[in-house]
Amino acid sequence: MTLVTVINKNLNTLIPIIYEFKEDVKKHILIYDEARLEKELASKLKKGIKQLLKVKIELLKIDEDSKSDMLKIKEKLDKEEMIYLNATDGDISLVVVISSYILNRNGFVVAWSDRFVAYFKSFVLVTWILLLCY
Repeated sequence: MTLVTVINKNLNTLIPIIYEFKEDVKKHILIYDEARLEKELASKLKKGIKQLLKVKIELLKIDEDSKSDMLKIKEKLDKEEMIYLNATDGDISLVVVISSYILNRNGFVVAWSDRFVAYFKSFVLVTWILLLCY
């Protein structure tokens, strides 16, 4: 399984999904915006994941406003099988674009909700929760 995580400013919200799937993940792709803060957060999360899991971790820097970078994500994910997207608190437009592609490839979108103290593995529920949060 490949877990794709969209970096957000609160890394603690990403940990429950990473931990939940720790036994199944063979590769982890961390997608982050080109902003300096997100680069630092991506590096910090990568270091933490390395301590928890023995998986291949790849960082993918993007400009979330760039169509060519969205295509770069697609090209990267074309090489993967059994893809799960950790969409927890991610940039909503980026999550929508990536989740649409992953769902079309029979992947899954998962998100942690501390409001419900649970994670959801259904696009309908994830969309509902994301809309509630914004």
